[in-house]
Amino acid sequence: CGVDPGLIDVLSGTAIMAMDQAENVMFACGGLPVEPEPPLDYKIVFGGTKMPVRPGLVPMIEEGKQVQMERYSEVEPIYVDGLDPMEAFTDGYPSSLLKLGLEKGVKSFRGKTIRYNGFVEKIKFLDDLGLISEDPVDYEGTKVVPRELFHKIIYPLVKFDTDEGDRDLTVLLVRVEGIKDGNEVVIEYDMVDFYDEENDITSMAKTTGYSAALMARMLGRGAVKKKGIQWPVRVIQGPLVEELLSKLRERGVEVTETVTTTREV
Repeated sequence: CGVDPGLIDVLSGTAIMAMDQAENVMFACGGLPVEPEPPLDYKIVFGGTKMPVRPGLVPMIEEGKQVQMERYSEVEPIYVDGLDPMEAFTDGYPSSLLKLGLEKGVKSFRGKTIRYNGFVEKIKFLDDLGLISEDPVDYEGTKVVPRELFHKIIYPLVKFDTDEGDRDLTVLLVRVEGIKDGNEVVIEYDMVDFYDEENDITSMAKTTGYSAALMARMLGRGAVKKKGIQWPVRVIQGPLVEELLSKLRERGVEVTETVTTTREV
């Protein structure tokens, strides 16, 4: 019930279900430092002491079929006013949308992660060198896992520390193209959120924690009718989505929805 997965699933599912037939789906999300610093222009805002670097295959949908694609592929530029140029790379998509059957009829489905420009090139270089491999190597009679050593070495350089002046931001983008009422329609959701200076709360804590807490309140008051363990996208629909976005807005987290009709089909 956080941001990704969580809020981004709900928004993607809402846009898909608003269509008579969704055709192309792309969403992207990233938690980043406001001021990028070398060597990677990234800092660990959440998730412990290890960077989320995981070369390998991830699920996507291409030409209506589920396929496996290389993570860190299909890099595309992302521009946000007032911020350094960013890039988005393939990173799979939530299994919740697949298990709900929301991918049916979709021609293309891309889930991506956002980082500052140049991040993918640096990660691929590290991967080519074997420095983030999980395969142990022998060093003077001791088995060493390169990735574990990498995490130990890099952590002091990517540690996020508000006491040292670090501030974060969160970028979320959802774009769903499809057919509705005989027209080609594009539904987009955008969010750019920043560190809360007044309350000393990171953007990641706000966007993740507020989303989870608001959904929990819906459960607590009985607004969610389905029982048992449920994916947020299955139970947070219609008026509950509107309520969620309204309550986030009251807390300073603004998600903008744009609906564009391109042409009749």
